[in-house]
Amino acid sequence: MTNGHRRIFAGTELAARIERAERSLITESALAAGRRDPGGRCFATTLAGGVVAWAGEGSPLNKVAGLGFGFSFRRALANVACLRLATYGQIPT
Repeated sequence: MTNGHRRIFAGTELAARIERAERSLITESALAAGRRDPGGRCFATTLAGGVVAWAGEGSPLNKVAGLGFGFSFRRALANVACLRLATYGQIPT
C-alpha cells in the first residue's frame, strides 16, 4: 500500500492470458462482421503474437490486441507485408 492506495499488478503470465482472451474475442467478432457484410473488407490477421482486426468503418472492434506475447519478428514482418498487400493491392515502399 502506498499513500493509502493499493497497487494491483498482473504478472506476465496473467497479462498473456488476458490478451489471448481479447485476441480471440476480437478475431471472432471481426470475422462475424465479415459474414454479416460479405461485400465489406472485414478481416482479422495475426501479427506479432496478436491480432489486427477491422470490422467496418467506425467499429469499436477495429483494433490490435495481444501484440508482443510470444511472437517471431520475421513472421510479424511477413504478416505486415500480407496485410498491406491485401489493403493496397501492392506493398508500398
